[in-house]
Amino acid sequence: MDFIRELMQEGRIREARNQAARGERRAEDAAETVVQLGRRLDRLVLINAALWSLVKDTTGLTDAALAERMAVVDAADGQLDGKVRVVLGACPECGRTLSQKQGRCLFCGHEPPAPDPFHRVAR
Repeated sequence: MDFIRELMQEGRIREARNQAARGERRAEDAAETVVQLGRRLDRLVLINAALWSLVKDTTGLTDAALAERMAVVDAADGQLDGKVRVVLGACPECGRTLSQKQGRCLFCGHEPPAPDPFHRVAR
């Protein structure tokens, strides 16, 4: 009887070790993804800073004008929270709510055009 319990216990220990190893791999993968996203974010910040510098130098726009426009764009979705949300509304084909994650109607499959080029990136 003790032999069977010992075998069962060894099996549980082995499974726990396997689960721990899988968890470690997932954590390492997540950490690498975070590093990659950080690099992409840094690059996007650099690109935006360069673009704003060009726009300012060639048009005479000011930082205050940019801040004002940022507030207008931020508030366009009804929330002044520093985020841009895509509000897709109702499907023009069947009238049901469009899926923001899918970019199409989950009921009839209609895929409306994106409201602007930036919203195409999110899909």
